[in-house]
Amino acid sequence: MPIDARTELIFGEIALKRSLVTAEQLERSRALWEDAVQTSKPKRLGEIMMAQGFITKDQALDVLKEAHIRRGDKPRIGGYELQKLLGRGAMGSVYA
Repeated sequence: MPIDARTELIFGEIALKRSLVTAEQLERSRALWEDAVQTSKPKRLGEIMMAQGFITKDQALDVLKEAHIRRGDKPRIGGYELQKLLGRGAMGSVYA
């Protein structure tokens, strides 16, 4: 699946808003992402942030889900399409 620049920018905004990364870490990650986009093996911004040790895989997946929701995409888990977030707690999220 091709990497969508708009989703990656939204991803960075969410990670910063949630205080998962600092502004400096985001800028460094974006610079590495822009360099990677020019190669034959581009990476997602979240992958770069994980490689730098800024976020965990679970954090990246959660931020990516929110980025897709903000774009208006309906994410899927298994054979289910998530319609809307009903609630979120310390241990997880509940979707319709």
